[in-house]
Amino acid sequence: MNIQRENHSETFLVLWQKIDRIKLGGNQTNGQLQEEQLTLIAFDGIVYSNKDHYRLESDYVGSYNLIIDRVNEDDQGEYQCQLNTEPRKTKRIFLTVQVPPRIVDFRPNPPLISIRSGISLTLLCRAEGTPLPHIRWRFRDIDMNRIDSLPPNNSNIWFIPSINNNFPNTVECIADNGVLPASNRIFTISVE
Repeated sequence: MNIQRENHSETFLVLWQKIDRIKLGGNQTNGQLQEEQLTLIAFDGIVYSNKDHYRLESDYVGSYNLIIDRVNEDDQGEYQCQLNTEPRKTKRIFLTVQVPPRIVDFRPNPPLISIRSGISLTLLCRAEGTPLPHIRWRFRDIDMNRIDSLPPNNSNIWFIPSINNNFPNTVECIADNGVLPASNRIFTISVE
């Protein structure tokens, strides 16, 4: 993330901050209220916050860069750089951290499910990631996908109203958001 100045002959103090938005109570007319909380990262070439995570670089021709090492999910958000010029020059940048999908909360479905024929079955597959993952289901133990019995794409719930012995033994839930690797969950179903 960087900011540049146009007048290279003067020295300016540079301030980097992270902007966190704190949600306050709202009402029916104005919706959710937010307050900005500024966290000082660096000022005048000195890093004050999390020194092993942030660092500054300048090319000495008007570019002031904030470098974030080992980026993680907590780094996502809005950053602000200010030059103490007259008038003050401010630039805001929003950093989106892409996170691969991860399937979470397997309950109530264990990986191996024993069920009587004729009983209904609900399979759940919930995933997290940034951007939000899309969910798709597939049969693993047959060559041809029986698309007519699969739930629609991006459905994390698969309701089977009446399972029978013809139902494939292994189904897979796949979560994908374009950030590698995709995540999957395999369910082995034994119909008695």
